Amino acid sequence: MQRARPLGYRVALEEDYDDNGDPINTIRFGPPSEGRAVSYVLEWGKSLVSFHPTYSNSRMLWSAKVCGWDRNAKERIEVTKTIEDIPIADRPNADLIGVARAANRQEVITEPPVRSQQEAEALAIQTLTANCLNLVTATGTCIGLQDMRAGQTVHILGVGRHFNGAYHILTTSHVINDQGYRTSFTAQRINPVEDDAGTQDTTGGQGT
Repeated sequence: MQRARPLGYRVALEEDYDDNGDPINTIRFGPPSEGRAVSYVLEWGKSLVSFHPTYSNSRMLWSAKVCGWDRNAKERIEVTKTIEDIPIADRPNADLIGVARAANRQEVITEPPVRSQQEAEALAIQTLTANCLNLVTATGTCIGLQDMRAGQTVHILGVGRHFNGAYHILTTSHVINDQGYRTSFTAQRINPVEDDAGTQDTTGGQGT
């Protein structure tokens, strides 16, 4: 978890079963993927009771420069990458990075130390990807969904063009009180989605 948080990665323990019915536990470590199955579609005025997004562009990076030292070659390492160097399929919040291009802000990274060109390139891309993932975060409350868990991907609709999108759920809490059953969550936006979610259930039911 300590390694995952600064990279914007997710850590999840997934349980499956082999052909004999014995449990198989697998730890997943990596960036949240938009390609994962959508657990729920939450829409304002239907299943989404409250939604409070935060659009944080004050520290949005356009480029990252990683500096290090190659002990074998006895030479300085200096690598600069921009958001455009992130593969398109892995580029978070691609519709909101125009402000980063305009600001042209760069971060110079010297820690953790890198010892090769490849390590420097990987660290630069990881830093930019994590920064893009933190561009939009949100807290919200929806109708009670007992199977909604951290690590899932949900689609949130009806909250405006800049905030509609696929979100990676970070935390959830489930409360039953005199107002009924509610599920609260924190999440980070991965990428935009169209208002038309196809065959997905926009009333909070599980996607098909």
